[in-house]
Amino acid sequence: MKRLPAACAGAYGFKASVGRIPHAGLRGSHDGMDAIVGVLGPIARSARDLALFCKVMLQYEPWLVEPPLLEIAWKEDVVRGAGLPSKLSFAILWDDGVVTPQPPILAALKSVKEKLVEAGH
Repeated sequence: MKRLPAACAGAYGFKASVGRIPHAGLRGSHDGMDAIVGVLGPIARSARDLALFCKVMLQYEPWLVEPPLLEIAWKEDVVRGAGLPSKLSFAILWDDGVVTPQPPILAALKSVKEKLVEAGH
C-alpha cells in the first residue's frame, strides 16, 4: 500500500510530542519493543480542525486516566499567537549527513529562509 504525506492529499496533519495525545487501548508495539513509545498524529481538513481536535482531547484531562501523559492543558492563546515575540528564531537542517535533500527540496528550504529573513526573523 502506498502512502502519501497529508499535505500531498490536501489534508493537514502533525505528529504530536510523546505523551501529549492519549492513546490508551491502542496496540502499537510488538513483543520485545515495549520501550518504543508510539505517538498519535491526527489528520484533518484544516489546521483549525487540528486545533479543535487537540482542544477537545485535552479538555477532559486525559492524564487522569492515562498517567504517562503530560499534564499540560490546551493553551488557546498560544494557538492564536498571543504572547509570541514578533521576531522568531528558526533552525534549518540542510543535510543530516545521512540523507541529502534533492535539489527541489533545497530550493524550497532556501525560499523559506529568504521569506523568513525578509519578514524580520
